[in-house]
Amino acid sequence: MEDAAIIELYFARDQLAISETDTKYGTMCHTIAQRILHSAPDAEECVNDAYLHTWNAIPPKRPASLAAFVGSLTRNISIDRYRRSNAAKRTASFTPLDELAECLPDPDSAPSDSIAENELAQLISSFLDTLPQAQRVYFMRRYWLGEPVAEIAKRYGVSPNTLGVTLHRIRAKLKKALQNSDLWQV
Repeated sequence: MEDAAIIELYFARDQLAISETDTKYGTMCHTIAQRILHSAPDAEECVNDAYLHTWNAIPPKRPASLAAFVGSLTRNISIDRYRRSNAAKRTASFTPLDELAECLPDPDSAPSDSIAENELAQLISSFLDTLPQAQRVYFMRRYWLGEPVAEIAKRYGVSPNTLGVTLHRIRAKLKKALQNSDLWQV
């Protein structure tokens, strides 16, 4: 079923919308959640929560891309769960989000309101527009989808070491771009 038809099911408050969303995007959502949480039961809960959030958001929202909408919800819910479950303990697990932490300013000195978050998202999006397509794809697969470096390298026929260096350089450029922005010139 096409996204537009699924969205119309949401507007009609037809519960078939959720099952059609799961049929079309369930694998993607489970993969995103699993890569962040490393726990099948937690990933399943986050995907179900994403479907509930989707049900509550449409209407009034009418997303241009249902895949991006549901994927973002799944990712954000999974990240929140990961942070809650690891807040009070030191864990040996390491996620791609930890790699990006070095690019972002100290949370204590950065503005934390939603306007600043939107500006950060726009800065990162603008930064990604400056990268060659291959580097954008590497960045998104690693930091949005949470794919392992080895998997991305195999998919695109580069060595994991080369990809690791490329990602490191992208993060360094991103950090510099963010430092040069007005967002954290406090």
